[in-house]
Amino acid sequence: MKHQIFIFLFTVFCFSVEAQEFLSSLRYDFIADNREYFNQYSTPQTIIGSRLDVQTGFKFDSVHRVMFGGSYLYEFGHRLDGHIPVLDLYYRYYDTKFDVLLGSFPRRNLLHYPLIMFADTVEYFRPNIQGAYISYNFKYGSQSVWLDWTGRQTATVREMFITGISGKLQYGVVYIKDHFHYWHRAGMANDSIRDIRDNNSFSILAGLDFAEKTKLDTLYFGVGFVTSSDKVRPAQPYTSVGLLSECSVFYKRIGCQVSYYYGEAPSIAFGDPIYSSKNYLRTNIVWIPFKHRFVHSKVVFGIHLVNGDIDYSQQILVSVNLNNK
Repeated sequence: MKHQIFIFLFTVFCFSVEAQEFLSSLRYDFIADNREYFNQYSTPQTIIGSRLDVQTGFKFDSVHRVMFGGSYLYEFGHRLDGHIPVLDLYYRYYDTKFDVLLGSFPRRNLLHYPLIMFADTVEYFRPNIQGAYISYNFKYGSQSVWLDWTGRQTATVREMFITGISGKLQYGVVYIKDHFHYWHRAGMANDSIRDIRDNNSFSILAGLDFAEKTKLDTLYFGVGFVTSSDKVRPAQPYTSVGLLSECSVFYKRIGCQVSYYYGEAPSIAFGDPIYSSKNYLRTNIVWIPFKHRFVHSKVVFGIHLVNGDIDYSQQILVSVNLNNK
């Protein structure tokens, strides 16, 4: 009887799998990021490595899918076990209005925060969101909310999570961008550490986007403000506010991105620390050597004006993306 039940269940499983669409994905990323910084706010360093992300799964209909796999970053000059592999295991619902992800999934192309709030190294070394992401798309833009759970409280691990809201509204050439993040770091189960920290930031930018009015691929500029609040209980919170502006121009494979921050030194846990200089102008000159269906490349030369002094950085990023989605 047990053998008959097993055969029946195995047959049902085979028919079920056959009825679904098999999905596979392989992504390779080469990262070369050289930072020639000589200021007191950020660390000069060179990050070079390769990341491989392999996924497989099933698409049940036009909107539901389940994916599983993993990614691994090998940072050149480090041991093979220098970085722990990251598990991809998630459910995704996707249609014209909603994009919902639940589980452990890559953060790339989901969150577009200013560097003052989330540095680019976050994607290098914490490539996945482990929790939930929900985005709603409508006629005039989109809005998303997300939760990244980073630690379950035990005798040796703090309870920690990051959550946020971000979006963009656009009517004609006028746009508004909003970003919010909140990071909570509690103690351990044995109550040996009591420095509970609440860290959050908020930004809103308004600007004009003329890309559809010109022959350029990208042309926009905006201005707004960024606030931060950082509290280690029971002390009083440290707060900051500053002016943030952005500008981007792209034509085919050449572009320029400029951002400027002026104000009080922010205290944002995952932000680029160079913004704590209070007066920071960043200019990225971007060149895309080649762009193929499966391969994308980008070379960035950065000029950093920090309180009147100039620093430089260079990035070479190459991505190979093979999938049958």
